[in-house]
Amino acid sequence: MIRNYTSSVTVASSISFIEQKLQAFGVTDILKTYDPQTKRLTALKFIIPLNGRDIPILLPAKVEQCEKELMSEVRRPRAGTQERIEEQAARTAWKIAAEWLDIQLTMVKLKQKELLEVFLADVWNPATKQTYFEQVKERNFKALLPAKSEE
Repeated sequence: MIRNYTSSVTVASSISFIEQKLQAFGVTDILKTYDPQTKRLTALKFIIPLNGRDIPILLPAKVEQCEKELMSEVRRPRAGTQERIEEQAARTAWKIAAEWLDIQLTMVKLKQKELLEVFLADVWNPATKQTYFEQVKERNFKALLPAKSEE
């Protein structure tokens, strides 16, 4: 079953929750990113100040992918189903992002993880417009594999 697939929490409420949580952990410069075609909120970008450096982070909500999955669950679409699914997908994607963030920041608070550790895959490179994860994936995850020992 898909978590929060019936959430009635608005996108604005989820974003507000995320921003409050991030501010409590000292992040700065929170920026909202919208898709120019759909006008949907696609990500939050923010800065983690760390050892005199500003580490940019991209926290996405992949609404379109969520929408496709929710739509695939519909057995008998009726008039207006597509529009309702579009709205629900945005609520669901951002609610899940808010819950994930809450859990991760709780782990930071309890010293189970460090703040940058939580967001390491989401470190944003403005020059390449990619996250660290996307860069590693593009290189077929070679940076994650141990070097072959020469015998």
